[in-house]
Amino acid sequence: MPTKLRFTPQPPALKRVLVPFLDAYLNLHTGEEKFLDFAKTVFGADATDKALKERKEERKGIATNGDALGEGGACTSLMRAYVQLRDVLAEPENAKELWEMAEAKFGVEKVKEEVAKIEGERSG
Repeated sequence: MPTKLRFTPQPPALKRVLVPFLDAYLNLHTGEEKFLDFAKTVFGADATDKALKERKEERKGIATNGDALGEGGACTSLMRAYVQLRDVLAEPENAKELWEMAEAKFGVEKVKEEVAKIEGERSG
């Protein structure tokens, strides 16, 4: 089970980890409420609802290509959130929970591939 953050991150740090959750939720066309519920538990319902409303507005003006939409884009977004939870917010238990949820949805190979790609972007 996810747990509420041990501290409240500053708005820029919160946004860096919460926006990928919301993008994943919005990109999944199958109504994966479990990812939104996870974010509400970890970041708080009010912060998540406010950020979701803002993200929906921001996305209205963003033209995206097909690769950024749907399940592939959602997996990438979730793994960005995973890396932020693990490395920036030092929340290994919540990161592990998110990994398991993503693995169940997308498969272990896809999850590993996305994390390796993200970590490669960060290192070089």
